[in-house]
Amino acid sequence: EEAKIIQKAVNHEMDLKGKRSVLIDIGGGSVELTLLDNTRVLSSESLKIGTIRLLKLTEKEKLSDADVDKYIKDSLGPFSKKLSFSIFSE
Repeated sequence: EEAKIIQKAVNHEMDLKGKRSVLIDIGGGSVELTLLDNTRVLSSESLKIGTIRLLKLTEKEKLSDADVDKYIKDSLGPFSKKLSFSIFSE
């Protein structure tokens, strides 16, 4: 439901017709990723990598920047496989 609301709001401001898009809603506790084709929602994922959650994780676990990068990549991995391109530089 949230993905549809975000899609409608973004489509109101910019024309998504005929385009493939990824909408990203970054919150404190999670990140919502929505893959669109034209204006149709193909997939939507909620990942536990919000800004406050990551900050608390780095403070509590004393994670390095590299550890945080790995955590984010591991969290995004399944969603990125749904895309026709890699969202990470190799």
